[in-house]
Amino acid sequence: MTHIKSDFLSDDVLEEIFSDIFEGKVSEGKDVEFKEGFGWRSLSKYMRTMAGFANTQGGYLIFGVKDQSRRPCGISGSSYTEFCNLKAEKMSTNLRDHFHQEINWDYRQYSYQGLMFGVIYTFPGENRPTISLKDSGDLRKSAIYYRYHSQTAEIEPGDLVRIIEEEQNKLVNILVSRVVLMGKEGVTKTTLLNLESGVVDGGDGHVNVVLPPDILQNIRFVQEGHFSETVGDPTLRLLGTVQNAVAAEAVVVKQPVPASIGQKDVYEPFLLQQSVDSPEEFLRQICYFSSVYFPVYYYIRMWGVSFDEVERMLGSIEDAGVAYIRGKLLGRLQEFREGKRLLREIPEKPKGVKNLRGSRRFPAACRLRRFVSDIRNHSVELPNPRDPDMKYFLLGVQSLQVEEVVLHKEYVLSLLYEVFTRMFLPSACDTPVKTEFRKAVCWVDEALYCAEGESEGVSVNV
Repeated sequence: MTHIKSDFLSDDVLEEIFSDIFEGKVSEGKDVEFKEGFGWRSLSKYMRTMAGFANTQGGYLIFGVKDQSRRPCGISGSSYTEFCNLKAEKMSTNLRDHFHQEINWDYRQYSYQGLMFGVIYTFPGENRPTISLKDSGDLRKSAIYYRYHSQTAEIEPGDLVRIIEEEQNKLVNILVSRVVLMGKEGVTKTTLLNLESGVVDGGDGHVNVVLPPDILQNIRFVQEGHFSETVGDPTLRLLGTVQNAVAAEAVVVKQPVPASIGQKDVYEPFLLQQSVDSPEEFLRQICYFSSVYFPVYYYIRMWGVSFDEVERMLGSIEDAGVAYIRGKLLGRLQEFREGKRLLREIPEKPKGVKNLRGSRRFPAACRLRRFVSDIRNHSVELPNPRDPDMKYFLLGVQSLQVEEVVLHKEYVLSLLYEVFTRMFLPSACDTPVKTEFRKAVCWVDEALYCAEGESEGVSVNV
């Protein structure tokens, strides 16, 4: 059971999650469970939940939120001390002792709005199902735990059959892809590398390892049996023929490399209203990011397919590591179908306040309403990314009605693009500002390319 550092607990990701928690938008579900406090006496409960996450699609165990009311309370006192003293080795050992399959996980402390929280993220299992090995506290021997809505329970027969079929299909697909590759390149031209032992097997017992001169000159060769694994210089142990690449016939290993699509590459075409060659690949790539807030409807419209087709494409991605973000992305599509929108309510103008550009009693409401007014009048003076006003500008964009986004499309996109160019500079702005930028982009995307009937006539430039 391995403790793995990952982007799932990055500042950007947690800022989005806790922003939604504090706004009441996140409840316990398949990938989230709340605990008011942390204590080692409840370890079997935590492991039970982690096993359920591993058998489903991964998820977050968040300490410092009341699980009934969903009210953030933070962890303090002994709960805070025990989580701060959590040892990865101790937790991994306990998981290893109680489950037969490896459970990969990560954890960290996170501070938000003056409160401290503990977060444990469990990765989707690579080889499911994960089975309990012994009776211990809340764990039952031979039980397989699974996430159902907002709770962890023993798996139902139908879900177990589905997991087994998925694992079998995954192995079959791997085998088929290997056979196809061997048939394409030629059986005599392919070799196998054991990723655990490091042994390269060419079938006839003889494999030439070709190394370039710059690597050769930095390697010290020793006779087999005459080296130490713990002291001395780093050693490369090779069994076989070693040749200088200058004198040897070059061997080229062909490997499919996915197109390099980064987060900036997804935002920029939308903000500049540019077309891309394969919009479906941009949608697929979003699943590999650590955030779900990207302009998905723009690429769906450009692709020219239905939500059903998008969901089938996303569902066909077999990489277990993308399950969480893919689930969130599918959730966004489902929420839209259910009539939920990203539109933020504009706070009412406080009584007695005449000047929106300054109020000591109601600074937040006045700042937000001022930026909404400036956007409508095309008179926005963009603040510095680190200025608190930047957040209120982005909140103002999120507060525009659909028809306003359509009417002021070019102006709003140009402002967001200017923010974008500043935001992606090193240390240009704080994480909360980046989160609000992402949400502002998503609302504009939704208003322009997915509002039912309200954005007719808006088309993607191709």
